[in-house]
Amino acid sequence: DADPFDGAGFSRNDCTVQVAEQVQAPADANTEVVIRPLDTDAHWARSAALHMQDLPEHVDRDAFEICTAEQSAQMRALCDAGHGRWLGAFLGDLPVASCGIFVGPDRIARYQDVVTDNAHRRRGICGRLVTEAGRRAVEEMGAKQIVITANRGSSASRIYQSVGLKQ
Repeated sequence: DADPFDGAGFSRNDCTVQVAEQVQAPADANTEVVIRPLDTDAHWARSAALHMQDLPEHVDRDAFEICTAEQSAQMRALCDAGHGRWLGAFLGDLPVASCGIFVGPDRIARYQDVVTDNAHRRRGICGRLVTEAGRRAVEEMGAKQIVITANRGSSASRIYQSVGLKQ
C-alpha cells in the first residue's frame, strides 16, 4: 500500500527493467563524440554537475549538490579500485554525457546515472555512450547480462531499447 508514502510527499515512478546480453549502436549513434573514461578532477566535477540540471523546485539545490559530489566521489573510488568504469562522451576535453557501468560477482552489469547535458540531447550521444559502456562491460569486465532501469515510456527508455535492451 503506497498511501503512507503518497501522504508523506513521495512520488511514484513507473519504471521498467531492461536487459540484454549485448548491445549494438543505434542507427543515429553520434560519431563526433569520443567515449573514454573520466580521468581528471575536472571531468568528474563536470559529470556531477550534469546531475544538477532540471532539478524540481522543491529540491534543496545546496543539499543536492553536496549529495551529488559525495556520490561522485564514492563512484570514482569504486572505479579506481577496479569495480567499474565511468565513461564520458567527450567533445574536445568536455564531457557532454556520462555514465557508470559496474559488474557484480554474478556477472550482471548495471548502468549507473546515465546523463546528457541538456544542450547536447537528441544528437545520438546517449545511445553511443550506452552502447560503448555495455560493450566494455561484456568484453572487458566479463558481464553475461546488462541491466538498466528507466521510467516507462520515457525518451531514456526508448534510447535503451534502440541499443538492444529489452523489457
